[in-house]
Amino acid sequence: MKRRVIQIAGSTQLVSLPRKWAIKQGIQKGDEIDVVEDGDKIVISTNKVLEVKKVQLDVKKIDNLLIRMLSAYYKAGYDEVELRFNGTFPTERIADELKKHMPGFEILDQTKSHCLIKSISEEHVVEFEASLRRVFLITITMAKNMLETLKNPKENDPKQFLVLEQTNNRFTNFCERLLNKHGLDSYKNSNLIYTIVWELEKVADELKYMALFIEESKLTKSVSKETLQTYESVLQLIDKFYEVYYRYDSTLLNELNDIRKKVIGDCNTLMSSKKNNEIKMIHHFINISQMIYNMTGCLIALKS
Repeated sequence: MKRRVIQIAGSTQLVSLPRKWAIKQGIQKGDEIDVVEDGDKIVISTNKVLEVKKVQLDVKKIDNLLIRMLSAYYKAGYDEVELRFNGTFPTERIADELKKHMPGFEILDQTKSHCLIKSISEEHVVEFEASLRRVFLITITMAKNMLETLKNPKENDPKQFLVLEQTNNRFTNFCERLLNKHGLDSYKNSNLIYTIVWELEKVADELKYMALFIEESKLTKSVSKETLQTYESVLQLIDKFYEVYYRYDSTLLNELNDIRKKVIGDCNTLMSSKKNNEIKMIHHFINISQMIYNMTGCLIALKS
């Protein structure tokens, strides 16, 4: 970001601090900050210790929601979660969930009645862009693998999607944590980019549900040619959103919207003519298309 230099009297020159950064650091009038010369750069820092966000949970009261709540506190930017319980505690399962979905969270202390989970890694906002790019690429890989699964369900193991979906969760959770805990000065509306990350995770969920359905219904034959063609349009829609996100352009937006309209039209036609198994697939196609549409609205607002 750029700041205009203000001339005071004959020799004093002033530059204002970014307001968002100053508020986050709790800087008040009269506070001292460190200013270090580094060649053609000046590094400004504060010695203030940022507040450690902590929460305590009674495991008995939340029971089956424990993993869901841990994930929510992780995304919200909490640094310590203390769990209180009586009796046995599923340590291995909790540790496995932390490893899969909440990078940096570890169990550091445990007794017969308490378990302390803390963030042990230092997070940097510069990691956001690379993490978001990985989310896009993992989602696209899942979508392409699904095409091969729909063509040859007997030859492809749907369980491959579970591993990729867990990786997707790990990166989307991390992105959401960075946005909530640190904010990003490069985005004037962090809530919009947060929604995009959220929806990308849901797209991966839809692909996972499709894979689980294939496995549970024991499909051995390819879906119909018409359904495959419609899914290819869904895949094209995902690719197009990835393209327009990183190369924002009104022409690409129009192309994306045309693909979405085609997908919805084809899905409505197929819904009235296909068997139950394919109707369930088509339902997932519609969900994914709507999620892309939701993200498109956020992207337009983000770039405006």
